[in-house]
Amino acid sequence: MAQKKSKELTPKQERFCMEYMICMNATSAAKSAGYKSSDSGYHLMCNPLIKERIEILKSQIVASQLVTIEYILSGLTEVVDRCLQKEPAYIWDPIKHCRVQAKTTDDKPIYQFDSQGANKALELLGKYAGLFDKDNQQRINPLNNKAELTNEQFNKLIEAATKGIEIDF
Repeated sequence: MAQKKSKELTPKQERFCMEYMICMNATSAAKSAGYKSSDSGYHLMCNPLIKERIEILKSQIVASQLVTIEYILSGLTEVVDRCLQKEPAYIWDPIKHCRVQAKTTDDKPIYQFDSQGANKALELLGKYAGLFDKDNQQRINPLNNKAELTNEQFNKLIEAATKGIEIDF
């Protein structure tokens, strides 16, 4: 039996939207909202009513000034900077009964950094900057990918470049 297309979200869909605003991850939000299928988040994000509701919720958050784009971006860049800092690695010294900085066999200090935190923050910054399509494929600049241009387009591109003209395909 075919489902009716409604112009309103169900309570479960509304819960998904609210959960999505907390984690910004469709799969996790779907699970928290009570959906069982592992691909429910993807399917819910394809629903135009859900997309619209999420955009409304995002704009309400920004409008309320609780979270601004500048605040988020500065926080993410701070996370990247902190995660990429060298931090001394410590180990427990049973003789001194305290933590001491770990050292290599030739007595050089060992440092560590939080690569997972840095990668996640950089991923979020990249998403904000529009570096990834919705299907997580990196966008390809047509000027850098000449293999996809026809000979005619390529010749127009070369001609326009020599004249200093920008061209769209």
